[in-house]
Amino acid sequence: MARTEARRKTDRLYRETHGEKIAAYRKANGERQKLYDAKYCVGHRKEVAAKKRDWACRNKDRMRAAEARYRARYPEKHVESQRTGRHRRRARMRGAEGRFGAADIAIMLRNQKGRCWWCGKPMKRHTVDHRFALTRAGTNDPSNLVLACGPCNRRKWTRTPQEFCGRLF
Repeated sequence: MARTEARRKTDRLYRETHGEKIAAYRKANGERQKLYDAKYCVGHRKEVAAKKRDWACRNKDRMRAAEARYRARYPEKHVESQRTGRHRRRARMRGAEGRFGAADIAIMLRNQKGRCWWCGKPMKRHTVDHRFALTRAGTNDPSNLVLACGPCNRRKWTRTPQEFCGRLF
């Protein structure tokens, strides 16, 4: 339920006049409040999610600005975290072991000298490819990963390296 403007003014006035009291309470009861908030969120997932969605819809400009600040501050994390997050979820759904992060991808890119693992051509954009596909009991560990160009990754699909190009590992 939306708060009225009068209520907002009252709350703002209270915060201005009792700022020190509020800060002392938060300092003394911060951990307890966090536990309460966590328990509340577990019991009211749908309502909390709906409130977050509503807030995000009402504050699109603030969300975009915060995302832009994050991307500017951590340019390498943003793109790679999206990629690694998708891979991590797929692996978790398949029950595959292992994890990799942006640092592992940077190492692979350096070791492969910016070239596709399968065709050897220079890559403008790379994709993370599992040598042995998750669907064939492959792991999500960096030792099972290579960087490939998009066409090679799509062409390989779920084949083993031997089926794809005869390479042995």
